[in-house]
Amino acid sequence: MIDRIKLMAKDIDANFLLNNFQWEDVIIDDAPFKEGKQANLNNKSSRYGLRMLLSKNLNTKTYTLTIDGSVRKWYLNENDRRDLNIVQFEDCIELLGKKTGLKKGEVWKTFKVTALEVGVTLLLKSCFRNIMNCFVKYRNANRCDKFKTTVYFHFKNYDILLYDKFDQMKGNKILTKKETNVFNKFHFLRFEISATRVSNTTFAKKFDTLELIKNNWFELSIILNEYLNKMEFIDLISDENLIEPNTILDFNRQIKFLGMKSMGILSTLEAFKKIELKNNRSKHLNELLNIYRSFISNSRDYKGELMFALKKKTDRLL
Repeated sequence: MIDRIKLMAKDIDANFLLNNFQWEDVIIDDAPFKEGKQANLNNKSSRYGLRMLLSKNLNTKTYTLTIDGSVRKWYLNENDRRDLNIVQFEDCIELLGKKTGLKKGEVWKTFKVTALEVGVTLLLKSCFRNIMNCFVKYRNANRCDKFKTTVYFHFKNYDILLYDKFDQMKGNKILTKKETNVFNKFHFLRFEISATRVSNTTFAKKFDTLELIKNNWFELSIILNEYLNKMEFIDLISDENLIEPNTILDFNRQIKFLGMKSMGILSTLEAFKKIELKNNRSKHLNELLNIYRSFISNSRDYKGELMFALKKKTDRLL
């Protein structure tokens, strides 16, 4: 479940680090009283190396080590749909500690976590291919569908992301016949919570050290499930279910649905934001969204199936 991470440690063996890695001098713009060196921390290859920054305080002569990157890719040495379970995460972090000169077990109390990305890749049937577009709103967040390949919900210190993992993995390469068959049959949905700063987020106090991440690993599953479930979901995959209106109320509801469908649900939400309402804004919006939902076939519960797939995946990683 842990992917990208940013670690910081002050109680380190600077001599070990300086003697065992190839460092390049760098300028630390926001700290003129510090000098810095950077290097890659490689595992099986340099392709998915972690970035290290070793900074020296010129006043106190003390060192700080920062490590940044995807520990999932670093440990697996591959960008694929696999996610780290707790056993793999512990092995990964112990390996990181060993490579930075720490004895077994020391790494957990040495590093603080300043940034964190938690996520999973879900293996779904191909009919879920456009599922990320169904997540239209999250309270107090700005929604952005960057390049139409990723849906972002922006908060102050973190983002929620949904994107096609298979599309990211293949890049520009030509697919083999086997890969094409996999693509046609399945959809790999990546769901992530990416915190640029752990402080003032849901990760604060429970996940701001490596030891806390290990001890509270099971709560990552709860957080992922809660965040996905709280997103406003509108089924944009199923067919519409229009019936002949029998009353003026039915007629008005159908007109509203057809209007929202014509505008597009996202454009409808944007237009609603511009309406001046002193009270009950959420109530009126929910009424509109429920009207839209009432004209969509309920023969398949896409969100329910997605939540089941997420729970099943996160349970396997505990």
